[in-house]
Amino acid sequence: MLGLSTSRGELDRVLTLANTPAAENLGRSAEFRYMLTQLPVKTETRALVYLSDPFIRRMVGPAVKIGQLRRMRARADMEMVTAGALLSKLDGRRDKPDLGKLIELGYVPPSVAAGNYRLQDDGSAVSPRWGTPAEMTPIDTASIDTVTDAESRAYQSYMSEYTQFWRQYFDPIAMRLDDAPGGVLELSTFILPLVDSQLYNQVRGIIETREHGSALRVPVASPEPVFQLSLNMTDDTWIGLSGGWSDMFTQYTGISPAIFDVIGPGLHIALQDADPIIALGTADLLGAFGGSAFGRSADFMIPALLSVLTRPCKIFVELQDPQRALDLLRRAAKGNAPGGDGGMMGGVSFRQVDGRDAWIYTLGVPGIATIRLGLEVQKGYLVFSNIPWSQPVEVTAVETRPFNGAAMHASPDGVRLGLAGLFATQAEQNQAAALSSMSSLLPLLQAVGATPGDAASLYATLFGSRPLHPGSGTWIWKDGKLESSVYGSATRWKEPIYKPEMGNFGLFDGTTLLDLNMQFEAGGLRAVCRWIWNDGAGARK
Repeated sequence: MLGLSTSRGELDRVLTLANTPAAENLGRSAEFRYMLTQLPVKTETRALVYLSDPFIRRMVGPAVKIGQLRRMRARADMEMVTAGALLSKLDGRRDKPDLGKLIELGYVPPSVAAGNYRLQDDGSAVSPRWGTPAEMTPIDTASIDTVTDAESRAYQSYMSEYTQFWRQYFDPIAMRLDDAPGGVLELSTFILPLVDSQLYNQVRGIIETREHGSALRVPVASPEPVFQLSLNMTDDTWIGLSGGWSDMFTQYTGISPAIFDVIGPGLHIALQDADPIIALGTADLLGAFGGSAFGRSADFMIPALLSVLTRPCKIFVELQDPQRALDLLRRAAKGNAPGGDGGMMGGVSFRQVDGRDAWIYTLGVPGIATIRLGLEVQKGYLVFSNIPWSQPVEVTAVETRPFNGAAMHASPDGVRLGLAGLFATQAEQNQAAALSSMSSLLPLLQAVGATPGDAASLYATLFGSRPLHPGSGTWIWKDGKLESSVYGSATRWKEPIYKPEMGNFGLFDGTTLLDLNMQFEAGGLRAVCRWIWNDGAGARK
């Protein structure tokens, strides 16, 4: 066995437990044995990661969290000390930095004196307990026997927020990484228990569970979409949609509300490759999977829905009775006259395409916009298209997924038309990152007169992290000004141009397949994520 740890003390504890047969360690716990029945180790398994209930309890317990708080505050104090020393140099003071003098002159707040910090000749600060910002001492080196009133209140506030959300459905967690056929990597995740969570219960009420739901049947479309989301929705969800939308649906389409009786349970949204002229919401949807996209679900869903207005999109609704749906659509087309009264929404029409069981629905907002949707029945699905006169899509097959809750499929390698727009979004993010690094480097360049490379190394010594240049390019330091060779300066932003020979980039660079399938079970949530990644030399990993 090879043991790796950032803490010698923790490693010794593990080795002691491993050599003590009667010890109550994780490997002999009933909790871990149960998890192994849910995710058994296989011959093709690369790794098994298990975050146990005791582990998570310790990580959110007062000893670790208050220790983290004290170390973070000490780090902030030491950064203020170093910043004060740099500022004194920028003000022209050439004498050797002295912490007491910096406090006296107002470069450093008096509150840091209680930490007994020491200022070194290179400007870095040292704590007698926590070391330097570049090499901080592990939390477990100093036990926490007493806490202040402020620390107690801070921990209680933290636990109040934690127990309202995270504790209820991220404890415990098991993950297994396997090699799958065809060079695919497969990550299986099992989370339990999922109980007494309002958000969990809401999601569980929308999509089917293993015990009560039908199979998730996913349409395979040609050409392949770059992104597809599939949901196996409950009967109650479809009934709710019918009750809330049937009257408006009938008024503005002329289609009988009886069509709600034959739709479901599957709902699938597919986005095609395109380069939208106007970007609403997250029109560059694949590029949105990073940073701020993974916030609260409601924050992400509204921009995602807006994106369907600016990119070719297909919505597939599973039909329980395709022939009944065809009859209702044919009847609506016969009884719908173009230019009907739609109140504020004038110019409503529903017309059948000549010689096909396909229809064009038109909704006009006078003097503002005209929306045209295509409707067609294919292989048991009612297919909606927001650009009905181009980008035809055919349902070539139907796949039944192993897990019946939801699925997501992305083909980043299939993005071609949209690469230029995605590159523009990536360039904006890189420019923001470049500005952040500039703000870290500039004071050092002005204070010590170093090169950008030397300043980055000095920053790493002082603060423990290194300001990097995002993507390709270099820093340029000339005549007291710092800029990026690719993105320009803080006052003069430069936009790089995308060239096809650049290939893919960003989060999904090298990824040709990303597939996620999940379901709720009586005991929790099970999910499998599969992907193929090429390292640039043609090798799959």
